[in-house]
Amino acid sequence: MQTTLLGLAIAFILALAAALVGPFFIDWNQFRPQFEAEATRIVGAPVRVSGALDARLLPAPSLQLHGITVGGANDLGRMRAQKLAVEFSLGSLMRGEWRATELSIGGVAVDLGLNAEGRLDLPAATGPFNLGDLAIDRLNVTGRVALHEAASRSSLELNDIAFSGDVRSLAAGALRGDGNFMLSGMRYPFRLSSGQTSDGLGTRVRLTIEPGDKPLGVDLDGVLAFDNRAPSFEGTMTVAANVPAQSDKPGSAPWRVASKLKLAPAQARLEALEASYGHDNVALKFSGIADVRFGSAPLLTAVLGAKQIDIDRLLAKGQGPTTARRRLRCFGD
Repeated sequence: MQTTLLGLAIAFILALAAALVGPFFIDWNQFRPQFEAEATRIVGAPVRVSGALDARLLPAPSLQLHGITVGGANDLGRMRAQKLAVEFSLGSLMRGEWRATELSIGGVAVDLGLNAEGRLDLPAATGPFNLGDLAIDRLNVTGRVALHEAASRSSLELNDIAFSGDVRSLAAGALRGDGNFMLSGMRYPFRLSSGQTSDGLGTRVRLTIEPGDKPLGVDLDGVLAFDNRAPSFEGTMTVAANVPAQSDKPGSAPWRVASKLKLAPAQARLEALEASYGHDNVALKFSGIADVRFGSAPLLTAVLGAKQIDIDRLLAKGQGPTTARRRLRCFGD
């Protein structure tokens, strides 16, 4: 009996030593084709790994990939990352569950093209996105994202993005977190949360761009959907520029626009629109609807109404009580 127990103990120690030391002597690069094939199956688009691969079993199963590209050589909208590092929960794996304690993707570069028909140019699909119920306790992403719009020949690029959050189900797009990005030389903090709608046809998105040290803030809350790669958004939007009441800078009055929003690649419709300009006690307030056309010749058409506009109070803010006040009344339906 003692001999048997001793033999089992020695076998366990050898197995543990092999798990600890073995990975250092394995050339994981020889498994590159298998890694790429499995990643292609999961993502549903061609995946190539041009850099080094490294894997560990203990103290926790982990994997590092360098030089990752999603999409073929001739695909528009290719996605790249300098490094992907993931550490899995050993306990979850033993229960047959996919849970990453931490997933970090560094040096992300995403270029998305919106063609003349308003559809996204994405890597050619080899199959459906199939990541199952992978959950991520901590997700870290750094990099940049650019959207190139063919109709207007313009680009929107977010640089130096840093995002941290958690993912309850990557397949369902259920994530939440916060971060910041650079746009036109200014840094904007933001908060993001998302989750699949009950009918499974769209993704519920809440995006809040905080003012930070800038006065402008944006809040979007609605459903993002794709119909044959054409994106659309329907929900609510609030855009506000807050300026301290004591500010004396010309043109520094605060303003706010809130509305229901229907957004498509070529146009946007703002319904139940409420707008104000100026501080509360003297603000000009309007309501109405507006249509915006994008493209090479953008056009804004709006129908606004106001019960009363006191222009003198707005322009003569800070002057004495004897200031004459002329009022312009605009009566709607």
